[in-house]
Amino acid sequence: MTRAALVLAGALMLTPGHCSSRIHSSRVGGAASAAPDLCVIFSADVRGHAALLARRATVVDRVRLEVPEVVQVDAGNLFPLGEPELVARRARVLLTSYARMGVDAMTVGERELAFGPDALKSMTKALGVPIVAANLVDGSGAPVFEADRMIGADKGPVGVFGIVEPTPEVSAAWSRQWGVTTRDPVAATRAAVASLRAKGARLIVALFNGAGGALRAREIARTAGGVDVVVAGHTAQAADKGFGRRPLVVQAGGDGEPLGRIDVRLRSGRPALDARPLALAPGIPDQLGVGLTLRLDAGPVNRAPPDKRREHWTYASTEACSFCHKPELAQWQTTEHARAFASLQESGHGVEPACLGCHMTGFLLPGGMQFIDMAVEQMANVGCECCHGPSSAHVASVNKTKGTRRSVDGAVCLGCHTPDQSLEAFDVTSAMKKIVGPGHGEPTPR
Repeated sequence: MTRAALVLAGALMLTPGHCSSRIHSSRVGGAASAAPDLCVIFSADVRGHAALLARRATVVDRVRLEVPEVVQVDAGNLFPLGEPELVARRARVLLTSYARMGVDAMTVGERELAFGPDALKSMTKALGVPIVAANLVDGSGAPVFEADRMIGADKGPVGVFGIVEPTPEVSAAWSRQWGVTTRDPVAATRAAVASLRAKGARLIVALFNGAGGALRAREIARTAGGVDVVVAGHTAQAADKGFGRRPLVVQAGGDGEPLGRIDVRLRSGRPALDARPLALAPGIPDQLGVGLTLRLDAGPVNRAPPDKRREHWTYASTEACSFCHKPELAQWQTTEHARAFASLQESGHGVEPACLGCHMTGFLLPGGMQFIDMAVEQMANVGCECCHGPSSAHVASVNKTKGTRRSVDGAVCLGCHTPDQSLEAFDVTSAMKKIVGPGHGEPTPR
């Protein structure tokens, strides 16, 4: 019996009877009635602040559960300012979090370009976060990044491109330091729109990062024509407030709402768009995947606890659950969750904290084990409490109404089955069929 199970066994035996002002709600192209065909989630001006990213990832996961297709974009100024080593470290954490939550494309602002275009390209390519910038070229006139990008939604591909327009002073500094210049944004917008329409894009989204903010972004898009949505960085000015505007111009980040969504309903002609903010309320739990990324950035993980170190665990262990839930345990043992740690060892990643969190129960979480050796000994595999929550209060209670949850939020599954870890889109409904079974979510055969 594991140590965690022993701690709670006595309590169990004594228990009788246990059996934005910036993102304005706006609608373009008609009333919102039917469920959206896809959703564009947008952000900008994170400015190095990573504290809300794990909660934001959960919000995005919940949108994934309700909308067939989700496209995520960012209009730049993601990085902080400061010493190069600090910026590099924080940039890696931010981009890793973006890859984990499945951001499809972002453009660059002066904060990213201060990092250096070559270093930026290397890091974003390694971490899998695509950058688009249609009018940013090097000394030979070649594009520094991709001009545009198609994101393959099932019912209608989304085309995304970036436009960068810094102040003259910043532009001159880029030219001196990096040999990078910006071309005419209107001509670049026209070229990107033509390219994306030729590839079959039904919705075109422009990511604009410029000193002129939303007003300048709208001016460029209207002059060029063909743009459906503009996500504007530099949040000094208000975005759209009314109906019937083309293009729809939205903002998020800075001192306003950090995130927004645009529900898209595809039809003949131009899509119908409905924009509104996405609130990151304090009660929303952190996504496990991004939460682990932030936790590992905060400090190292030790293999074993120092002498006389004691922890307060709210996770009781799968073995503690088995005292009462034997049919559930028997069914769980037939699933891939029961050999999650073994599969990690087979892949050669059995001692990597970034991987262990999703192949064990409660590792590095509040109330979970914080040391690798103890977690491997006590909490290996994706056990009951990964899905149903910490169970110590449930095990110790008399009426069994405390601690765990019977139903499981699908966003819990998406916390580990993240886009950067999945070879194809993860479908919660089909995945659950491999996890539940007789005695565990289904009636036990007589």
